[in-house]
Amino acid sequence: LWKYNNHDGTPAFEGLVNPKKDFDELIAHGVRPWVGASIRSIEDMKQAASLGAQLITSNEPAFMMSELEKAGLRIRE
Repeated sequence: LWKYNNHDGTPAFEGLVNPKKDFDELIAHGVRPWVGASIRSIEDMKQAASLGAQLITSNEPAFMMSELEKAGLRIRE
């Protein structure tokens, strides 16, 4: 997902993880939510996953895959 601003230029939300409504809108349109490399902590990843994130891009893939597996969030297809 993406970080975006309100029309007046102020941030639309705090933190790195988009609001649930953003995830819900993508899912409603058949899009699997994908979070970017700005999600670096496992806490943020758990939050994103709980909101519907299904895919992640990471600058540290081995670390993130290990942490996701420990948290029970990595699905091997």
